[in-house]
Amino acid sequence: MPNTIQHYQYKKIEEHVLNLVESGVLQPGQRLPSLRKMATSTRVSVPTVAQAYAELESRGLLESRERSGFYVSLDYKRLPAPSLCPRAKPGQMDMSRPALLEAALKSCHSNVCDPMNRYYPDQSLLAGHCLGKILRSVILENPVRAASNVPPQGFIELRKQIALRCMNADLAVSPDEVVVTPGTMSGIAALLACITRPGDAVLIQSPAFILYLRVIETLGLRAIEIPSCPQNGIPVQHVADAIRDFDVKACLLIPNFHMDGSLTPDEAKRRIVKMLTDKNIPLLEDDVYGELYFGQERPSLFKTFDTTGLVATASSLTRTIAPGYRLGWLLPGRFKDQVLAYMAMTDSRPATPIQLALAEFLRKGEFEKHMKGLRAAMALSMARMQCEVGRRFPEGTQVSRPQGGFYLWVQMPSQVDSKDVFLRARDKGVVIFPGSLLSFSDTFKNCIRINCRGVWNDKIREALGVLGGIVTELAG
Repeated sequence: MPNTIQHYQYKKIEEHVLNLVESGVLQPGQRLPSLRKMATSTRVSVPTVAQAYAELESRGLLESRERSGFYVSLDYKRLPAPSLCPRAKPGQMDMSRPALLEAALKSCHSNVCDPMNRYYPDQSLLAGHCLGKILRSVILENPVRAASNVPPQGFIELRKQIALRCMNADLAVSPDEVVVTPGTMSGIAALLACITRPGDAVLIQSPAFILYLRVIETLGLRAIEIPSCPQNGIPVQHVADAIRDFDVKACLLIPNFHMDGSLTPDEAKRRIVKMLTDKNIPLLEDDVYGELYFGQERPSLFKTFDTTGLVATASSLTRTIAPGYRLGWLLPGRFKDQVLAYMAMTDSRPATPIQLALAEFLRKGEFEKHMKGLRAAMALSMARMQCEVGRRFPEGTQVSRPQGGFYLWVQMPSQVDSKDVFLRARDKGVVIFPGSLLSFSDTFKNCIRINCRGVWNDKIREALGVLGGIVTELAG
């Protein structure tokens, strides 16, 4: 137990120093507090601080000077965060680039040994062992119940626990308002199928998740994109412009920790909900990463400001704890009856044992315990990756500063084409997603998405080094 505690404490010191450097409080070449002073201010032992400093020195962030102490490395570059591109504006998305798209999806879902090619936590951070024990116990305790069917809406005990989790987002819902689904995307697909017809226009954010585009294309819909801002989330004015210029029938938006790392402020969420309510336009929000926040409080939802039932929320319980279990949930609002009819028709529901196990996982407090550790690991890993990008990428690079989620958004020098980066990196066994696939325009042509999985090791550092070398070469 003492070793575990010390390990945790030194990681906290490391995260503290990284935050000081990333925020600009500590500049390149500036001396850090002495070991004793840092130990006193953070209430840990001197050896613990020394371990954290030594680890950061081995990563190249700090350098030690004999009889002088530790300093922020002069090689460290604190990159600026990307802002909303001035050329970006609402417009209809062209979804006619199948070859490159299929290559990107195949790489992202392949078994290539790249530490960044998955959009969920590293296996070492999953709750598989704990959840597996609970699954075994619920089956053994009541095998008849575990083998029985549940209604399309889902297991009542699980819906009660999900309703309790919603309180953390300042949202009061009853279990009867919750619908259990096989995952976030299946819930979004069900909602879109129920509230739209072929040919309808659906408003989405760009950079856009490819699976959204696939669902929209399958349903015969048209995608109208509005650009997201890495620093401020969804621009209210762009939403207003889009619903003025296009006959929008539904909106599909991500308020918390979008692909570019953005978090939409509460006031913007409130204004967007009111604007769409006034036009009677349904809003579907994807909050799959809402629980993976790095701050002190869970961010609110669009649903928090909904008074008419026109906002529907889709999320996942398992993306951050055990992706293979595949279980999500919906708050479908006024579309509940339609969604339930659709799910009954498609027989779309998670297995009963999975629902039973996850209800118990939540009831016992294991979900929050798991998420607390995962949030800390992700925040630290994200900070390390930001620092490494600063060291490895050329001048002119900008990198997002996510307050939660899995993604690091990198804006490269303007002459660099993300398609070229993707293809060259793939040949070297490194997987990223090119921004040029995620917009109808060239707005994100020089941007890439890097997945952060909550760990830091030599493989990740080497992969970022390969990427940095490719980008540097292409930048000339």
